[in-house]
Amino acid sequence: MYRFNRMSLSLADGIAEQLKCSVCLEEYRKPKLLRCYHSYCQDCIKQLLKRSEGTNVVKCPQCRTTMEVPDGNVEALESNFFINNILDIMEKNRRKKTYLERSIVCIACELRGENDSATKCETCDMPLCFSCLQKHNHKDALPQTVPYGTSSASKVCIEHAEEKTIYCRDCKEIFCKECILQYHSKDDCIEVKKALKTHRRVIDWLLVRCKVKMLNFTEEMKKVQVMEDMVAKSAHDTKLSIDEHFQKLAKALEKKRIELKAGVDSLKNEKMKQIVFQKENLSTTTSSLATAIDFTEQTMEEGNEKELLLMKTKICDRLEELSEIKVEKCSEVWWHFYLHSVDVSEFLSEFRVQSDTVRATVSLAGGEEGVLYNTFVNQCHGFVITLKDKDGIQVRIGGQDVRVSIRVPSHNDDNPPTSSFEHEYDEATSQSGQYEDIKVQDNNDGTHSFKYKPKRQGDYYLQVTVNAKPLSGNLMWKVQGPLGIGEKAKELGCAQIQAPYGMAPSWHHSVVGGKYSWKIKRVSYNEYAVVRVGVMMDFTSDKWGWCNGRREEPDPSPYSLPEHPPSNIPTWEEGEVLVFYSNEETGKFIIYKETTKQSDVFQRCPGTVARPYLYPASYQSFSMDKKFERKLIKMEENKKTEELSN
Repeated sequence: MYRFNRMSLSLADGIAEQLKCSVCLEEYRKPKLLRCYHSYCQDCIKQLLKRSEGTNVVKCPQCRTTMEVPDGNVEALESNFFINNILDIMEKNRRKKTYLERSIVCIACELRGENDSATKCETCDMPLCFSCLQKHNHKDALPQTVPYGTSSASKVCIEHAEEKTIYCRDCKEIFCKECILQYHSKDDCIEVKKALKTHRRVIDWLLVRCKVKMLNFTEEMKKVQVMEDMVAKSAHDTKLSIDEHFQKLAKALEKKRIELKAGVDSLKNEKMKQIVFQKENLSTTTSSLATAIDFTEQTMEEGNEKELLLMKTKICDRLEELSEIKVEKCSEVWWHFYLHSVDVSEFLSEFRVQSDTVRATVSLAGGEEGVLYNTFVNQCHGFVITLKDKDGIQVRIGGQDVRVSIRVPSHNDDNPPTSSFEHEYDEATSQSGQYEDIKVQDNNDGTHSFKYKPKRQGDYYLQVTVNAKPLSGNLMWKVQGPLGIGEKAKELGCAQIQAPYGMAPSWHHSVVGGKYSWKIKRVSYNEYAVVRVGVMMDFTSDKWGWCNGRREEPDPSPYSLPEHPPSNIPTWEEGEVLVFYSNEETGKFIIYKETTKQSDVFQRCPGTVARPYLYPASYQSFSMDKKFERKLIKMEENKKTEELSN
């Protein structure tokens, strides 16, 4: 009997469902591979090619990957040998099933089931067992006779009836030895096993790269899935928060409604008491008037002359008393009630749902939003990143991934030293020309802050990313040389702050830019000492600043004495730092106290035309750059030593 496994037939039927072309929905016929490794029937690809309108470009129906077919020759595309092998196996199983059902026997030996018909003649299309195939006289068909399960790309050369064992690297095809000798160069040929070994290494390497890439995509897919879950959870939690908030709001409104109505009742009762009292007074007075009028009229009509004369005095006194009573008139608005409320539309507009951050601003702490002021060497400044939504409204929650890097100016940048100490500052910066990662603090209110202390002059660049998206815009600020006090700093070519008198033209030569900021630390405190600090005009002596807890600014009227209103910064204690911001473009001058975050803002300040002033201009009272000041002290000591030695 012909041995046939019915379970394998059932499995083959299941596989057959997976071997259908997704275009024609039928079993593959001459399957061809596209560059995306999806397979379609040869005729189906031709139909897809006709839709390209002469461009010879095929778009995969499954993944939309495009592929150009050279000269529109679909037959030249690579065949899917894997599918062809499976199709051959399926064909073999179908033939076996047919033989079993129809009792078809080997044509040569007419024996059923004793010798499995595992081969066929491609020309005769007759089932033959292996022993009968050797006696088959169809010589012309012998080269095409292949075992079942072999792909249409025959392993036997049709022309020379030899097995194909040589691979041509130029043609990228497999040939027999005779074909190689006749048509190909030996230098481009190699045995199949050696060629497979070489190609396998390349394929294995590419396969490893693809597997690594697959892992990367899998990890990103997991992150996207987590993000999807987080978005869904965030939306769900936000809806619950909205419900909870409005439930509380509804309860509060209901409570307020009851309170207001109770208040109305209270006012009503109070006013009703007054009305009842007034009504009783009016009723009593009216009754008295009616009684007096009736008695007088009755006496005059019915009484005799003697009685009238005797009663005249009493009647007149009573009538005069009643006529003098004043009538209390009721106010026209005395009865009116009204509800004092807020604008509901404006109240409801404060409720909003915010999503991703779409833009952000970087500012110096205490300065104008979005302004990066020029600063000075060795002065540590705080920075604030403010996140906003698409409507320009600040985000009120934290949790964003904010990262900051700062590019330190390199020695090759065009930053000529402005003082004799500049080279020493250069030596202190080992990471010049590179980006430094800065630690950022999340304030959980839509702002993030960080601090940075520049150690050399030059242009510093900020690189800010919010949730992996870079912040656009020119995030650059200039750092200038050290800042000192008085003539000593001037002699060394540094920017200096002088007392609020005389002229200081060197400030305008040393400071560059219309937006600059500096810091002053108070190192000694005397409650009786007068301290003045701010900016001033040399030619007009107009000042904008702080003096012992009061503001100093020019009076707009030239005929009145300047007034000094109280400052928002009442005191400046020992160890506390004031930060000063001057912006020539906006005309704003700001004094900011770091510890209490109090500030004074002055308008219409002339920017770089005004110079800073400080009184008393002494290092014994104030400090701005400790390193620079130590150098000055050492320099003074060396000078005194030289004088003593001389």
